[in-house]
Amino acid sequence: MKKNIRVEVTQEDIDEGVRRASYKCMMARAIARTVNRVVMVTARSAAIDEPMGGSATKRLWYELTDTAIRRLKAFDDGEPVKPFVTIIRGI
Repeated sequence: MKKNIRVEVTQEDIDEGVRRASYKCMMARAIARTVNRVVMVTARSAAIDEPMGGSATKRLWYELTDTAIRRLKAFDDGEPVKPFVTIIRGI
């Protein structure tokens, strides 16, 4: 899956997302919905757990754009955020 991925953060992701929650923030929700995988988001990147067979997984890392980083910080700080589209880049 290691490629650039287009992610649409919806109003529902913003409304239902949990501030400062790596697995439940607006970005994690939007990415997880897009790739149908478990996702963890940090301040600057996202990790997607890719199944490898059985219970084994491989964690793939993606870089957030500067715009997505700023909007994620605003979300975590409780500031208003509007829906947006971004690209996460495989690293």
